Amino acid sequence: MKKSSLISIIPFIKMVALLVGANLVAVQTRLKYTYGKPLGDDYQAHPISLYILMLFSILVANFIIWIVIRVGLKLTVAIRQLIILWLATGILVGLATLFIPTLSQLQLGYFAAAALLFSPCITVIPALWRGSDGEPVSVHLAKLWNYRVLLIIWLRFNVLSRYSQATLGIFWIILLPLSTSLVLAFVFSRFLRVGVTSEGVPFVTFFLAALVPWTLFQQGITKGSTSVFSQIGLINQVYFPREILVLITLGEALVDVFFMFLAMLVINGVSGVWPNWLYIYLPMLILIQALFMAGLMLFLGSLSVIVRDIPQLIGVLMQLLFYLSPILYPASLIPHRYRFILAINPLVPLFQAYRDIIVYAQTPDFATLYFPLVVSVIVLFMGYVYFKSREDGFADRL
Repeated sequence: MKKSSLISIIPFIKMVALLVGANLVAVQTRLKYTYGKPLGDDYQAHPISLYILMLFSILVANFIIWIVIRVGLKLTVAIRQLIILWLATGILVGLATLFIPTLSQLQLGYFAAAALLFSPCITVIPALWRGSDGEPVSVHLAKLWNYRVLLIIWLRFNVLSRYSQATLGIFWIILLPLSTSLVLAFVFSRFLRVGVTSEGVPFVTFFLAALVPWTLFQQGITKGSTSVFSQIGLINQVYFPREILVLITLGEALVDVFFMFLAMLVINGVSGVWPNWLYIYLPMLILIQALFMAGLMLFLGSLSVIVRDIPQLIGVLMQLLFYLSPILYPASLIPHRYRFILAINPLVPLFQAYRDIIVYAQTPDFATLYFPLVVSVIVLFMGYVYFKSREDGFADRL
């Protein structure tokens, strides 16, 4: 944004997106946790007037900072955007309190907290990683788009070669997770007498509905952490956007889990649980999860080049996360004093949404997906910026 410019379109869109995301998180938090006064019948989670005031607040904040810069105060672009976001947050909270009296004050508090927390994640922190001479994300994305054919061909070759080289092909991909689920189902049903859950659904169906997306997450993160330094020869010899290595790993994980999903449908059918029309929502859940995974994989893939112990650490963390996530058990079994563990885990609402669709044949609570959606987008943005900021040094460290 030039000194004489009042506002630039791309930063403005980024600011609007962040404040909208902060409001989504605030709405989810207000609806899920029963603190404060009960919500009345006139409560509206997303009044149009709030978003009009949001746009107005950002414009006013931009105008104020523009005047400050015209006076002679020098600010970096990142600091300028951070101040605008924080200033717009304060203006919006004040205006909403005055002009939207039916809006929950507690929700406004959640909004302010989320906006103040998220703002550095898309302004100052990426700027520190990128440096003053770093290219913007849009330039990197344009280069990646130019290499899209390479990405598709490379992914297709890897998938076909993996399946064709093994005698049983796809069977090996689904053997380990499905055998684990069947063994656990046998143990729970025969020895622990938990053949069905408290809702009356078969345990194996309940378990598989969360195990399949968990397997996608585990395989993607584990393999993504080694995706860069495992290709040392290519990195030293050929130029291409290095994030292609991470995206190929993510694509392979998605293909593997697709076949596991088909096997799950067969097992569910044997248990009397059949597909339903709500499966049309599954691509939305997979997209949110893939965005979250891509951000983590980009960050861990680049960090593993510097710290070679990262893959071993990830293996330990995956074991802990498996048991801390409601995969083997419903979230309702967690005591209230430990529910904060679930609240900060963006995978938990996704697993519950998968179960709602696959097991219970009911529409998921879309409000619970606001938090994982917003976190996924922010993590992807930060992970991509961090990856590109370290990309030039990969060959030297490898």
